[in-house]
Amino acid sequence: MLPGRRDCSPAVVAGDGTLIPLERIPLRETLIKEHFPQDLIRRNPDLLPVAELEPTFAPLITVGWEVDASPAGSIDVLCINPDGRLTIVETKLWRNPQALRDVVSQVIDYASQVSRWSYEDLEQRVVAYNRQFRGSAMGLFETLVQETGDQGLDEAHFVDRVTTHLRRGRMLLAVAGDGIQQRLEDITSYLQVTPSLHFTLMLVEMQFYRLPGEEDRMLVVPQLVLRSREVERAVVTVRTAEPNMATVEAPPQLGDLASAPPGASLRVDDVLGELEPQEREFVESVMADVEHLGVYGDPGDRDLMLKLPNPAGFGRDATLLKINPEQHVLYEDHLPRQLIEQWNIAQEEAVAAAREYYEAVIDLYPGREMPMNEEGHGEAWRPHIPISTAIEEATEFRDLLRKSVERLVALGEQPRSNTDSQH
Repeated sequence: MLPGRRDCSPAVVAGDGTLIPLERIPLRETLIKEHFPQDLIRRNPDLLPVAELEPTFAPLITVGWEVDASPAGSIDVLCINPDGRLTIVETKLWRNPQALRDVVSQVIDYASQVSRWSYEDLEQRVVAYNRQFRGSAMGLFETLVQETGDQGLDEAHFVDRVTTHLRRGRMLLAVAGDGIQQRLEDITSYLQVTPSLHFTLMLVEMQFYRLPGEEDRMLVVPQLVLRSREVERAVVTVRTAEPNMATVEAPPQLGDLASAPPGASLRVDDVLGELEPQEREFVESVMADVEHLGVYGDPGDRDLMLKLPNPAGFGRDATLLKINPEQHVLYEDHLPRQLIEQWNIAQEEAVAAAREYYEAVIDLYPGREMPMNEEGHGEAWRPHIPISTAIEEATEFRDLLRKSVERLVALGEQPRSNTDSQH
């Protein structure tokens, strides 16, 4: 069941404590011009609650206004973040509430066109925007450095990230404006039958209010109407084998991930989107195979960690496996220490359990050294195992991981105090 709208009624509190309700400005009034929300967001993209919805797309830096996305039309506002992730913003004053469905369709069409761009195509549009609004012909990377003030950014890495996100169609689509009144169920149903890209959609209603005694100023309240974690959105990835040749595929759904931290499922999906299709399918199958034991995906800055909560209910969750999407490798090197320090498991038991797990992996993939001392410290499971190599023994790998998790669960369930010192 989708949650209802979360309406609010802003008010001003006077010096004597009197509450003065603010009057909402009706859509029919000419005080709000047709292009006002568009220019407002162009100048102040942080009005959109992107950091709360999809942190991997924040912060927003405006790099385009009325951007040519022929033949779909012109994108109202185009933003990017330091990781090279694009946000497409479509703004509208819905004098006709039924137009929302058409606007959502339009922004999806924009995303479809943008996914066909090269880095050079995007660069050309950014330069045009900068000439008009920043007074220079800066390119995309120079714009990023200027806006963030980060002189340590790596241009080659940034270009690669932008190119990857474009190729895979990974974008945030934001529809913003006043008068969003259509039922969320209608939009959800529409998305399910309109697979297009690996996108995240958000609808933001921009409510405008008069300020008492101030004719030339108004209050704007951005209100999130729909967020992707509240709908079963169509997560569809665009794959390009050759330039201008795109195919569309829907990956299998992830599990519930009920044990994961709030919002983690969105970021898990984001990390998995960096993998190649066969790699993603393998990792998802591994996660699904141990999910019933409590294992969940917890994304870090660059890695996806598969973690197991302590069955005893105290201490930090143990990291079983890490997936690095940039290097396309699997690795783990801190499990023994975590079992000792966080689960209060005796050193001998912890090292033995970790060794059994590691040795099973090494036996499956010969030639991988495993330097680890008796205290469970040191470089364990090195060098890293490429995901492409792990896939070769996919069934066996899932089996050994499941058995290892079952042993750790049994070990964690043994009676012990969370104040015991086992070091």
